[in-house]
This record gives sequence, C-alpha cells and structure tokens, in this order.
Amino acid sequence: MIRCPGFVQQRYVLVFLGFIGFIFNYCLRVNINLIITSMVKENSIELNSTDTQENYSDLFDWDSKDRNDIISAFFYGYIVLQVPGGRMAELIGGKRVQAIAMGLTAALTLLIPTAANLGGKGKNDYPYYLVALRVFMGICEGATFPGITSMMARWAPLSERARMTTFIMAGSQAGTLVGFFLSGLMIDAFGWENTFYIEGGCCFVWLAFWILLVYDTPEQHPFISKQELDHIKAGLPSTDKPTSPMDVHCNVSSLLGDPGGQLLQQLGLPSPHDGTASVFI
Repeated sequence: MIRCPGFVQQRYVLVFLGFIGFIFNYCLRVNINLIITSMVKENSIELNSTDTQENYSDLFDWDSKDRNDIISAFFYGYIVLQVPGGRMAELIGGKRVQAIAMGLTAALTLLIPTAANLGGKGKNDYPYYLVALRVFMGICEGATFPGITSMMARWAPLSERARMTTFIMAGSQAGTLVGFFLSGLMIDAFGWENTFYIEGGCCFVWLAFWILLVYDTPEQHPFISKQELDHIKAGLPSTDKPTSPMDVHCNVSSLLGDPGGQLLQQLGLPSPHDGTASVFI
C-alpha cells in the first residue's frame, strides 16, 4: 500500500474522534435524567392560559417509581456486553463495534418520544416501551468501552497509551456536563421531543466522520505516514513470546505475598519463596 505523506498524526485523529464519541456516549445516556423533568406533569406549573393547559395535557403522569425505572433501565442492559464486547472487537474490529453501538444508540434516541407516547400518558399507564428501549440502549453502549480499549492496544504506543486513553475517556465526563447543559438550553428553545431528535441526529454526524477517518489498525490506514506507522509499531509491546505458566504462577504469588506462596506450594506449584521460581513483575 502506498503511504501518503502525513501532516496530521492519524492516531491523534482517532483520539479526538474517540473523545467526541464518548461525549455522545454519555450525553445520550444521561440526557433523559434532566429531560424527564419536562416530560411529567408533576414538575410542570399549570397556569390559566389555554396554551399552557394544552401543553400540560400532553405531559405524562408518571410517578417517581416510573421515572426511576426509565432512568435505571439503561444499566440493566449495560452489563450485558461488557465482556462479549471485547471479543466482538477482536473478531470484527473496534471501529465497527463503536460504529454499530453508537449508531444504534442514536437511532434509539430518536425513538424515545415515540416510545414514551406509545406507553400512554394516564396515571395508570406504565412506560413499558420506553423502559424496554432504555434497556436496549444500555446493551448497545455496553460494547463501547471494550471496543475502544481494543483499538488502543493496536494504535497507542506504550509511551503514549496512558495519555491517549485518558483523553478519550475524559469524553465521558465531558459528555455528562454537555448532556445536562445543552439539554436544558434545548428544552427551553425547542421542547423536550426535539431535544432528543437534535442530540440523536448530531451523533449521526459524528458517526459519519468516525466511519470515514478511523481504521482498526495503523496498517489499514491509507493516509498514515511511514514515520508514524514505524513509531507506533516500535512502541507496541512484543507479542512474539507467549506468557509461560511459570510467569503467571509467580505473578500471583507476588501479588498475594507470603499467603500466595503458601497457596502455590499446597497446590504443588513452584513458588518464588522456595527458590524454585523467579519473580516476574
């Protein structure tokens, strides 16, 4: 493959888009925590104007339990793909995992107003559809952290890995702030339904850049410079030598201390404390 001269370090493009992606990741998960206060009657002030009374009738009569179920349902789904998400990234690539996960999350965000309305607005109605949708959102986003971690293992030299990973993960904290701040402004300006549409739609804009500019490995990137590619390869840990069982046993003993060494001896395994093995840490 012919390498184009790289004026932009492609690993930093990945980091920047990863940062923006995690802003959307958290923005789309926490925005309902604030927006829901504008969706329910309990938090609205009924005035005498006809317009206000009509708007009030369009709100939902959810009690605190219903609201808590909607918010917490996300995390019931979130645990599902924490481990399988990493394996998925190994099989199909972290780029695809991130794209599929965030694309589905954005699509589900656009469906939140519809799901809420389908559940009914009366006092005896329960938001089954919205709760189910939030569970599916959690399932989708559960794969994002394993997916980006897999990409860092291929893109981040050891000397830069901590900084690159920290910057990407900082997007989650920024996303919480952005999600609350911008959601409040957009609710006042456009209403709660349009807030979901705008935030979900903006995530699709990010998704387009992610698909066009990010690749699973440096070797696959058509615009990476030879200098950057060599720098990344030189900075990655060698995987030629497999970890031996002896190394694993000694690591366990080193972490556990004297009790760990005694446990290995009882199991008939070499321990660094009896001089039959050396410690690798």
